[in-house]
Amino acid sequence: MPARRRRLSWIRKRLLPAAARLLVVVALLVLAGWAVGQTLTDTHHITQYVWWIPTPIVLALAWPMVLASWVLERMSTRLGGYQLRPILSFALFGITVWFVFGVGHLHRLAIPVGKGSLRVAYWNLAVDDQADGAGEVVLDLMPDIAVVANPRWDESRGSLLHALHTLAPPPELTGPEAGAAVPVAMHFLFSSEIALATRGCITRWGSTTFSAGGVNDYEHRGVVLFAQIEGLTDQALTVWVVDLPSAPALWRMESMQQARSAIASWQGPAFVPSPEGKWVPQPDAGVFPNADLIVGDFNTPRGSASLEALVGSRTNAHAAAGRGFGYTWPRKGSILAIDHCFISGDLRAVAARAMDPGMGRHRLLLIDLKAP
Repeated sequence: MPARRRRLSWIRKRLLPAAARLLVVVALLVLAGWAVGQTLTDTHHITQYVWWIPTPIVLALAWPMVLASWVLERMSTRLGGYQLRPILSFALFGITVWFVFGVGHLHRLAIPVGKGSLRVAYWNLAVDDQADGAGEVVLDLMPDIAVVANPRWDESRGSLLHALHTLAPPPELTGPEAGAAVPVAMHFLFSSEIALATRGCITRWGSTTFSAGGVNDYEHRGVVLFAQIEGLTDQALTVWVVDLPSAPALWRMESMQQARSAIASWQGPAFVPSPEGKWVPQPDAGVFPNADLIVGDFNTPRGSASLEALVGSRTNAHAAAGRGFGYTWPRKGSILAIDHCFISGDLRAVAARAMDPGMGRHRLLLIDLKAP
């Protein structure tokens, strides 16, 4: 037999079947790691990194390997991976269906959107480049509550905050000018790099901060801010806005527990509006109020076990009424949902989606709720 034919025979008899088996084994290991991440999420520090591997990437790796294994086996003279490949194909098909409909909720696109009575817009701007027009982006959505975190430190910062001020009419002074020392209706606050504007009236707010891992910098900083708002629902609404540490080395379960401890040990100050239209600290802060609505950048994917340590049994608005995958980071080519909205049993999600605002690092969350 000529040398060329011997080499070809060896390739088809030995190399191609071995490559087909190897591809199946690698695909199996990829799915096994994915399954561990999906099961344990960030319950343990080590498993959180497997959990963070996006499902689209797992599917994009595993499907080609299985298909390439089948092609290589067809080109060889021996079988390679024929026993595992059907099982893997079936598993991948099931994961794909679950991903499209269970995570992406694409079937909801065919369901008419109900009418909500409360619209919330949350956006972690965290911009690296220009942010001109960021305020107009938010106002065009006509939210009842708008939250923008981490605005850029340049001239766009002032125009953004000014735009948010216009979400509701300017407060009318009802204090000494009107002959009565009553608080002014306030619709805007800005603290700890979190701006909150609302069509309702903010009657009281406060915040707590902490540093995760004993490091006090941007990636280790954690903030939880509360605002009590009247005029949007029959009863006063308490909103929490969170901006949690982003350092990859931090165990998210510990970060959530630190945030919960900071809330539990909070001793003020709380701020209320004065007759002059200023925020003044209360003499008696009381306790950090329980939340009806929680929005923010949690820096961990939807479904993480650590989230429960902070939000309890509240419902994730995207899981209840999301349309699309709801991925928020990075803004271009989003593959992770790390910005979330959680609601209590008194609020019902009607629609939830992540939008590309055209600037910043994160996508914008837009949630329509129905209040009791």
